[in-house]
Amino acid sequence: MKSSHVYVVVIVSLLTLNLMFYQNCNGRFKPISSSDPFSSEGNGGKEDNSGGIPFDEPMPTGPQKPMTYSVFKTCLAQDDELEIRNCIIANDSLPEGLSSLDLKACSTSVGKEQFAMANCLYRKGFLVFGYREFSQIDLNDCQDSSSEGIANCIANRGLTQSFGEEILSDVSTFQSEIDTCLAGGNFNQLESCLRTAGILSQQRNALIQYDVDYCKAVVGDDADVPDCVRNRVSISATAAAQIENCIDSDGVFNVRTCLARGERVPRTAHQEHIDSCISSQGLDSLASCLRRNGFTTTLEQTDVSTCVEEDGLAALASCLRTKNFLETSLARADLEMCDRINGQAGIMNCLSSNGFVTFNGLTQADIDQCITTDGLANADGCLKDALFTAYDFSELAGNGGVFRNNCRACHRNGRARGGLNFDQYNTVAQRIMPGSDTNSLIYQRMTDTANPMPQAGNLADADLIEQVRLWILAGGRNN
Repeated sequence: MKSSHVYVVVIVSLLTLNLMFYQNCNGRFKPISSSDPFSSEGNGGKEDNSGGIPFDEPMPTGPQKPMTYSVFKTCLAQDDELEIRNCIIANDSLPEGLSSLDLKACSTSVGKEQFAMANCLYRKGFLVFGYREFSQIDLNDCQDSSSEGIANCIANRGLTQSFGEEILSDVSTFQSEIDTCLAGGNFNQLESCLRTAGILSQQRNALIQYDVDYCKAVVGDDADVPDCVRNRVSISATAAAQIENCIDSDGVFNVRTCLARGERVPRTAHQEHIDSCISSQGLDSLASCLRRNGFTTTLEQTDVSTCVEEDGLAALASCLRTKNFLETSLARADLEMCDRINGQAGIMNCLSSNGFVTFNGLTQADIDQCITTDGLANADGCLKDALFTAYDFSELAGNGGVFRNNCRACHRNGRARGGLNFDQYNTVAQRIMPGSDTNSLIYQRMTDTANPMPQAGNLADADLIEQVRLWILAGGRNN
């Protein structure tokens, strides 16, 4: 080889090494660990740059501030990870070493939802100040691993006492409140005590699946999720006791629907559920949030916009229920939730403001009477028996129900005359028009004096026919 060629190879090699050293020293390229659970799959956790993100990223100039949630949320709306990073820099914020490849790895693994992205970056060591409240698990970790004091530890981790706040403003006051709470000696109740003291935001009254997903992301271990949820959201004792069972039976990401199936939490949305969806995921995602929680299957965001224009945000539940996007009949969990939020004296007002359908002039006095005689846990049955609210299909078709006692002899599995089978809701639903008794074939035949059903003659007990009528008027629900 000629000596001139040797010189060229040496010079090129030195320039390449110098460029690599320059990039790493200035934090412009940060390799992603292959052991990182949030790294991209299939390539050892390394980005191949095929997404068009250049390595020569601009460096911030001038003094930097911590990356706050408000900046992060705004910048996350950019089209790609390099633009997100440039936006953060333009707002004088950037965690040391954060590259567009780190942002790319997180968006690939968890998507670009704000909390998921921020939590992914947090686990990689890049702080987004104020992206979530601290939890008992954080308090435990700070107690075990920090010598700087719990308040300072929480603040230095970028956590906050209220979602969306940028940083704890008064660490000394925070530590003083911690010390006051710990004077009782129960560290495991510290989060709950701090909520009561107003350091953390108050527990919300409506559980949505996002709360469970949030807790799963924060605490990691499924076994710790129930305590996290109970600290975040005020739910009935029966619901709280069933969270662990629902995780075991349906998985952590189906807890809300599992609890609703057992009537531990409301099956249909209250205004509080809507408010929780909006605060956690934004108004633009309300329809998808309500669908995700099993409250509706047909609601689209355009329907939400219509209700907002007509009645405003505070009356969304009532508007959506009036338009038949939400179930209109109520159950035990609805009464329990109204009692927990408004107190017993406010249950009727709660039901009315949420648009629930009641009949025959139901009043608060009627509710009080049912609670007095049967207790809150059984008040829904009392109201149904008194024809103030509607029975569900399973109650009409189950043991002792009007369909089972009077119709099933000719309309059941193995003997479905006319194709009508009261053991199968779908065949019954084809013969009713939800909300209209006079246009529902089943009700027409039950009240037809010339050609009545059942064939033995009209039902002598008018209350039984009324039960069917109210069920149809309330939407003919299949529970």
